[in-house]
Amino acid sequence: MMPLGEICFDFDRMQLVIPASYTPTPTYAPNFYRSPQRLYHLSLTDGRSGRKIDAIVDTGASGTILTNRYYKKNENCFTGRTATDSLRTAGVGGVNVVKTIPVSWTFTLAGEQYTETNIPVVTSSEQNEEYDCRIGLPTLMAHRKFIINFKNMWMRFED
Repeated sequence: MMPLGEICFDFDRMQLVIPASYTPTPTYAPNFYRSPQRLYHLSLTDGRSGRKIDAIVDTGASGTILTNRYYKKNENCFTGRTATDSLRTAGVGGVNVVKTIPVSWTFTLAGEQYTETNIPVVTSSEQNEEYDCRIGLPTLMAHRKFIINFKNMWMRFED
């Protein structure tokens, strides 16, 4: 995808657009990087802890989650909460069942604040994720557009 320079998921028109010219670089750029594992990590500000966290964008994911890595870093934010829900996930890596705590979650991306009302926080997992959040397709589609600029390494929603 990097050779494309920039792509835009236009959810209003249900199109994937490769623009003829790049969108002007915003002041917050860059806000993502490519990890040694070849994942694109997006930098978000977590509304719960106030710290920067790493997220990945997964257009094949059926929902957004906060991972076990996030939970371990922020256990103090969940004192008194018990994981009462379970979530079954399946993908290329197989099937996994994890315990979760449902939360309302606020984050900041590209200077804009967003709230997800029902996000599972994974409290137990056999996977060692290298990111704190996985942003799934429903979160992306809640916005008019999602732009990824590989030239200057930035992403943002447009409402």
